[in-house]
Amino acid sequence: MNNAQIQALVAKLVSDLEAVVRVAAVRAVTEALGSAPATPAATPGPRTRPKPRKTARKGSRPAPAPVAAPKPAAKGKRARRSPADLDRDVGRIVAFVRANPGVRAEQARPVLGFTPLSWIPTIKRAVETKQLVATGNKAATSYSVPAAEAPARAVPPVKRAKKA
Repeated sequence: MNNAQIQALVAKLVSDLEAVVRVAAVRAVTEALGSAPATPAATPGPRTRPKPRKTARKGSRPAPAPVAAPKPAAKGKRARRSPADLDRDVGRIVAFVRANPGVRAEQARPVLGFTPLSWIPTIKRAVETKQLVATGNKAATSYSVPAAEAPARAVPPVKRAKKA
């Protein structure tokens, strides 16, 4: 291979890479803006030189400014829950933990039908108000009812040995 062939291959590789990056960038922008994705050509056409701009004639008006399209409504934005809703959900969690002491979040969340984003503030509130006790760290955190509220178990009295 001579130097000219190598340069031609490198130039083709660079142009193909530019086309792929451009298509990926357009897709990312259209997905972020929520508009319909443009269907780019499978392979870019041959590169052509840009056409020269037409100069404005004397006495002509400037082109009108483009009108901005209205922004689409934000998708997926969570609604803030009222304190009453939060207290209701805390009550559901406390009742479940009372029935299943030592339960972990990954076990309780699907049963109660919470999403991870709605679970976190609810369980934090239950622990902060001391309705639940958290033991452990991160995924190994288990929840139980505080000892004062725990159902009393029948504990047999401790037998002491008599002194001789």
